[in-house]
Amino acid sequence: ASIAYREHGEALFDHGAGGADFADYLLEDILASQVPAVRAFLLDTALLDQFCAPLCDAVTGSDDGTAMIEALERANLFIVRLDREQIWHRYHHLFQNFLRLKKKAQGIEAVQPLYLRASAWYEQNAMPAEALHHALAGGSRERAVRLLESHGYSLLRDGNFKELHGWLQAIGRGGIISSPILCALDAWTQLYLGDAIAA
Repeated sequence: ASIAYREHGEALFDHGAGGADFADYLLEDILASQVPAVRAFLLDTALLDQFCAPLCDAVTGSDDGTAMIEALERANLFIVRLDREQIWHRYHHLFQNFLRLKKKAQGIEAVQPLYLRASAWYEQNAMPAEALHHALAGGSRERAVRLLESHGYSLLRDGNFKELHGWLQAIGRGGIISSPILCALDAWTQLYLGDAIAA
């Protein structure tokens, strides 16, 4: 199956539902054929919509992100470059979905720490929206509340009312009422969006 992938590439994924079983078989074979370190790297980093070497290092707790990404590119393992500088990458969506299902099957205790490490890395690198997204994906409403307390007013000041409203909705009513700052942000957002009664 690995040879079939090298010969046919992503065309294998263009056959619609009829080719789904073969695609699953192919992906299972490709994953199983990797050495344990590469297999673990693929499963851990598949939770990221996009990734760079330092982010991979933070999530996996290792320092081989650069080498792993380069190895995956050489092996043509469903990895896509997202910029000319070759800093950011992502996996082919079908491969990513396959890997995510495999990882999530290991249980929340295997998945949650990865999301929270990603959230911490994004926060440290001044990417609050991504930090929020991964905090919520990791089930940490407390972390999401703290992030929005720190960065919500900048969204409000810049006029990003719909984005702010979306984050508040994602955090939920319980998280909002636990924070006076989020209550104020929610009220201002509702007002700017035209719902004075909710405000």
